[in-house]
Amino acid sequence: MKEREILQREEVDFRKVILRLFRAWPILLISAFVCILFALIFLKVYPPVFSAKTSFLIEKPKGVNDPGTIVSELAPTKPVDDTYYRNQKIGFNVYPIVKSTVQELGLEVGYLKKGLIDVQLYGNSPIKVEVDESYKVLERHQVPFSIPFYIDFESENTYSVEAEGEYPITESEFFYEGEHRFGEWVSVDNIRFRVFIDTVFVQNYIGKTDFRESSYGFRINNVDALSLSMMKTLEVGQAETDASIVQIKMEGNSHALLLDVLNKLGDLYIEDHLAVKTAVVDKAEQFLDAEIEKNLLELVEIENDIEQFKNNNESARLSEVGILQNKESLDLENQKVSLLLKERYYEYLEGYLLSNANYADLISPNAFGLKDPLITKLTQSLVTKNQEASSMEASGTTANPRYQQLKASIESDKNTILTTVAGFRESNRIASENIDSRIFAMDLELAKLPRVQRELQRMERLYRVNESLYNDLQKKKSTVALNKASITPDIRMIEPPFLTSLKPVFPNPKVIIALGGILGIILPLVFLLGQMVFTNTIEEEEDVERAIPSIPILASLSNSTIRDFRDLNTFQNSRMGQQLGIVMYGLQKRFKNPQVISLTSSKSNEGKSYLSSLLGAKSGQMSNKTLVVDADLPDPKLHRYMGLENKQGFTDVLKGDAYIMEVLQETINPGVKFISAGIDARNSHLDIERFIVFLDEARKEFDRIIIDTSPLGLVTEAIELVNVCDHNIIVTRRSRTNFDDLDDLRALVADGLLENSTVVVTDTFDPGTKIHPFKKWNKYQQERGAGFWGTIQRLFKRI
Repeated sequence: MKEREILQREEVDFRKVILRLFRAWPILLISAFVCILFALIFLKVYPPVFSAKTSFLIEKPKGVNDPGTIVSELAPTKPVDDTYYRNQKIGFNVYPIVKSTVQELGLEVGYLKKGLIDVQLYGNSPIKVEVDESYKVLERHQVPFSIPFYIDFESENTYSVEAEGEYPITESEFFYEGEHRFGEWVSVDNIRFRVFIDTVFVQNYIGKTDFRESSYGFRINNVDALSLSMMKTLEVGQAETDASIVQIKMEGNSHALLLDVLNKLGDLYIEDHLAVKTAVVDKAEQFLDAEIEKNLLELVEIENDIEQFKNNNESARLSEVGILQNKESLDLENQKVSLLLKERYYEYLEGYLLSNANYADLISPNAFGLKDPLITKLTQSLVTKNQEASSMEASGTTANPRYQQLKASIESDKNTILTTVAGFRESNRIASENIDSRIFAMDLELAKLPRVQRELQRMERLYRVNESLYNDLQKKKSTVALNKASITPDIRMIEPPFLTSLKPVFPNPKVIIALGGILGIILPLVFLLGQMVFTNTIEEEEDVERAIPSIPILASLSNSTIRDFRDLNTFQNSRMGQQLGIVMYGLQKRFKNPQVISLTSSKSNEGKSYLSSLLGAKSGQMSNKTLVVDADLPDPKLHRYMGLENKQGFTDVLKGDAYIMEVLQETINPGVKFISAGIDARNSHLDIERFIVFLDEARKEFDRIIIDTSPLGLVTEAIELVNVCDHNIIVTRRSRTNFDDLDDLRALVADGLLENSTVVVTDTFDPGTKIHPFKKWNKYQQERGAGFWGTIQRLFKRI
């Protein structure tokens, strides 16, 4: 084929495309109707999805009055950046908080109402289920998680249960059915449960039907899997870009469950936030309690020693000189108490850093009343960096280079603190020794006193030191306790959970129905356009004219409800009958009224046998003595369109086993006779010489002979047969004959093998083609109805 012809074939006539799509309006309408029907069914069976929302205000961390600042939290002078607010926002949707919410609400057991799609129940189930918690120690694959146990009420006291599914991970089958009494323990594999009737539900139930007529059920939920699933439905965001108000949205099938989840989630997060703020204060309080208890024991012991000493030495009392020296040493003792406090904190800090890898609850020196800016700054830096590193570990971003930098910086700060503490402890030791030496100098003055007074003075000085230390520790504990009592969370709920709409957010009836209609139109359009692009078959008369310009088009026959010879005899004035009349008239005027007409095609199922029977019927109606012959030996089926049987016929005449007049079959039209192919046609061979003799004899008896031959592209003898006939009609069919078939026909024409031939295009849908399911009459036409399914088929064929 020349390149120009290929390009012509590939050209797109947009006008024809639009007209063809316009012809498809019934299909588009039916498709839209079907899709809308499915949309309505979807709306009926799909559980509604509601949306709930709540809002929280994240305030700036408290300043110098916040007790958290004296232990580890943000320093009063440190500004709050966006990271703080982002961390607080992320904290609402973390696994521990969500899991605690699931457990607090008792969602380990979920309830449902059986249906085409099971409906989730929360707080409105007529049954309550208690599950033995022993299953919690089992592996996940040992528990039938998420398998629905369907409950049917059998009587007031009994129920039947049925469950079927697969174990998680192993996918081994699980099945159970049985009948039990309410309140009775039921053992199934590795679980035990018992079912009760919810008396509160029964008392408050209002419905048109008895709830016992419906099937309910429950499933054991895997808390971990349910928590992860719930985390996906939670949407945490800021009300505005630069606002510190966090909005939490959640969608689900039960609006009551949504409200409870958001309420409980907020309560647990605020509790957790408050616990984090008070955790380090609790640590400081515990440390001070331990020190106070130890100091109190020492005080009691010293006081007992003094009392015993005085009892053993009745004259033991301090002289005026001893009293004066005690007053002089009081300042030195107070200084030593301060050093003792520092030493105890440095001892705690050194031991804590050496024995812990996480420094989240490290106590600042401020908790001990130690005004040490350097240590305070270093501990706060260490805690802040540790919190950031822990956050990265929790979010799984340890591959970030920032994480490695943080770990190195934390280690550096830790070593710096240890080195600094070692230096401070050495300075404290020297200062303490200096105070001790000054006290020792005073003790030398006391050497002049009697032994009893010296001992009493030593004991009372030791008592005063411990008493001063005890008082200082009590003051610090009181300060910490007062500050702890004043701790308030930096997060508060400013908008209780509420439904964003009383109507479900999904499915939206208007949107679903509209989408159904649009989809019903788009899908067939896409199919049609794809068919137009990828199909290689002819669609109209012009396609044949371009492919085989040397063979004239005899007629284009529209799709019809006329099925066979008998229908055309019944509906002679149908559109098909009128078109066939034009064909016969055209043969008479344009092609000298040929007596012998053969019908062939390029391949099977193009309508030549069908058209042969109709041409025979039309010829008989025009008062022609007509013979219709089935010469398609490999696939004889013309007798079906004639409404007759395939018995002794054409092949028997060619073999000489019968005469023409012996094999003639009568039809419902007296002017039309029929010769079938013969019982043994498929095993017979077409002898052209004998066929010519057959034609000579038939010409004497009949005015017109119509011969249904084999397809040209399948049987070689068919080319010889059509060339001995007066005229040959090549039958092509819309959406069946392809351009490759036409190329083969054109090659035969070029070789001079198809003389006296014309083309008939069948099964077309011109503007006059009507599609109707019932019989139709008017002044000019009488049509046979196609029936419902026939009409549907024609609608699809039309496009």
